[in-house]
Amino acid sequence: MFMFHRNTWTEITTDESPALSYHRCVVMRNGQYIVTIGGWDGSKRKSDVHVYDVANATWYQASAPGFPT
Repeated sequence: MFMFHRNTWTEITTDESPALSYHRCVVMRNGQYIVTIGGWDGSKRKSDVHVYDVANATWYQASAPGFPT
């Protein structure tokens, strides 16, 4: 994660986040959350939505009813 106020990168290490490529991310609520959408897990396309809570350094899977698969 890039820390703008320090101009440095910090690696986020956790077993809770999915290992994905070709996903999309967006920062929400003034940097409080990082949301990842979809991606490729190495064998199939994913349509999951995961949220990283920056203040608590935790991931959780969000529900997205009607999200295309």
